[in-house]
Amino acid sequence: MGPNYLAINQGPIVAMIENHRTGLLWRLFMGAPDVRRGLEGLGFISKQLASSVREVAGGEDECRATL
Repeated sequence: MGPNYLAINQGPIVAMIENHRTGLLWRLFMGAPDVRRGLEGLGFISKQLASSVREVAGGEDECRATL
């Protein structure tokens, strides 16, 4: 092995930092139609899905699982 290497667990850290800073990855993920349909089909409700999920009475999100 050469003198320089990058541990395999270091790559995702860059993506996590960017997502924390800007929310870019989360917005891209939640913007994918297949992801939204899958989460809705599984019963997930969140503010990100509010545009395509009927609002719960009283305006509060109640659900089996919350994102």
